[in-house]
Amino acid sequence: MRSLPQGRGGTLLTLMPKRFLEFLGSQKLFFVLLSYVLVLCVLGGVIPQNAPLEKYHELFGSLFGGGLLALRLNDLFRSPLFTWGLTLTAINFTACTFVRWEKSKKRPAVIVSHLAMLLLFAGGALRGITSQSGILPLRIGQDRASFDRDDGTASPLPFSVRLKDFHVDYWNPDSHLLSVDNMAGDLREEAAIEIGKPISFPKAGVTVTPVRFYPHFVMGENGPSSLDDSPENPAVELRVTDKGKEHRRFVFARFGDIHADRADSDVRFSYAFQAGRIKQFESLLSFEENGREVAVKTVRVNTPAAWRGFRFFQSGYDPKDPEFSTLQVSKDPTVWLVYLGFLVLTVGVAWSFLQRREFEL
Repeated sequence: MRSLPQGRGGTLLTLMPKRFLEFLGSQKLFFVLLSYVLVLCVLGGVIPQNAPLEKYHELFGSLFGGGLLALRLNDLFRSPLFTWGLTLTAINFTACTFVRWEKSKKRPAVIVSHLAMLLLFAGGALRGITSQSGILPLRIGQDRASFDRDDGTASPLPFSVRLKDFHVDYWNPDSHLLSVDNMAGDLREEAAIEIGKPISFPKAGVTVTPVRFYPHFVMGENGPSSLDDSPENPAVELRVTDKGKEHRRFVFARFGDIHADRADSDVRFSYAFQAGRIKQFESLLSFEENGREVAVKTVRVNTPAAWRGFRFFQSGYDPKDPEFSTLQVSKDPTVWLVYLGFLVLTVGVAWSFLQRREFEL
C-alpha cells in the first residue's frame, strides 16, 4: 500500500491509498458531481416545490407522482439527493486540495478560493438538514406556538405568536361609477358616487342617494346583505327621487340588467365598480413567552420580522376575511456560513487577481 508523503496530506492521510485519494480529488469526478448538482437544480426549477401533495399526482400521474414524492423531489433542496450531492462535492474539493498541495501552497489565493467553495457547499448541505420552513395562518386575537411545515406536519416554536392586528393599505380607495340613460337611448349621464352623499343628474331629472354598498351581495330571509368583504358581487342600494316620487332599487356591477329599469320610470341605471389597488398589507405580531408579552413586531411585504432565530414574512391574506393573515416562517441557522463563503470567495478572487497582476509586472 502506497501512501502520500507528509507534505501532501498530513499524517492522517498517510494511511489512505494514493490512487484512492487522487480519485477523490480528480477533476473528472468534480465535473461529474457538478453536473449532478446542476441537474438537480434544474429539476428544482421545473418541478413545483412544496406544493400540495395531490398536485403532484395531478401533474405527473399516480406512478411518477408517487415516485417523485418518494424521492422528495417536491422538497428537492432539502432532500438527501441534494444534500449528499453537495457533501460529495465538498469532499472532492477537499481531496483536490490535498492532492495538489505542493502546487496549491505556493498560491495561497487558490487555497482561500477552495475554502470559500467548501464553506458554500457545507452551508448548502447543512441547510437541508437543519433548516425549517412553513406557514403560520392566524386570525386577529389568535395565538399559536407552532407552524405548519411544508410536509403538512406541525413544528413547535419556543414561543407563541399572537396576531394583534392586520390591515391592508391601498394606493386608491374603491371607486363607484353610476350611469343614467333613458329608454330612447339619446341621453346619458355618469358620475362617481359616494355612499350617503346625494347626487343629481339634471338631464335625466333624477336625484340619487347611494344608501349602502354590498361587496358580495346576497338575498337572504332577512333581506339583502353581504356574504363577506370580497368584491364577488358588488352592488349598491340606491334611493332615487324621480318626478317627485321616491323609490329604492339595486344596481349590480356584474349583472347590469337586474333591476336596471322600472316600469314606472323612464331612466335606466348602470353601475361600474373598481376595487382599490393594494399598496401594502401588514400584520402586527406579539411574541409571548411563559404567558408574558416579550416583543411586538410589524411584518410587511418585503419587511420580515425576526425572533429567536425564526423569520416571519407576510405571505398573504384572505380578501373574504379582513381579520385573517398568512405568515411564512423560516429558520436557517447556516445562513451565516453561506455569507461567510461568499465573503471568503470575494477575497480569494481579488487576491488571485492581484497576484496575477504582480506576476505580469
